[in-house]
Amino acid sequence: TARASVTLFLLAFTARPLLQFLRTDATRWLLANRRYLGASAALAHFLHGIALVWLYQAFPGVEQPDLTTLIGGGLGFALYFAMGLTSNDAAVAALGKRGWKLLHTTGAYWVWFIFTLTNWGNVPLAFEKLGLGHQVLYSGIEAALIAALALRLVAWLRPRDAR
Repeated sequence: TARASVTLFLLAFTARPLLQFLRTDATRWLLANRRYLGASAALAHFLHGIALVWLYQAFPGVEQPDLTTLIGGGLGFALYFAMGLTSNDAAVAALGKRGWKLLHTTGAYWVWFIFTLTNWGNVPLAFEKLGLGHQVLYSGIEAALIAALALRLVAWLRPRDAR
């Protein structure tokens, strides 16, 4: 569920800058369907949250998350959930364009940060204990997250007339 969520998140997170640099049918489709990709990512992550709560309750011996993780990750879940619920025209009208944009921009960067921090922590674990498949997986996710932020930054810094 977390891997599905991060994949869908990355597609939604990079839709506009990808279209700025690469005008293809695929990038046009990504931008046109970004709302649905983001809502699907939120749903996948909501299911991930349910699975985590179940895990911690069903197996008390599993190491429990610390307070920092609960607060930072909890805020990520809350923002993700709020973005999923407000990925529609009615929410844009109710929140106002500025409020909606603030929620989605703040939420997207916070979710990016949480995904990046979580995967960063998993990369050494994969190299130490989990084997080559996990090393490639976690390193690949981390690289994709960093590349996505770099792509957004380059697109944002690009002169307006080039956009």
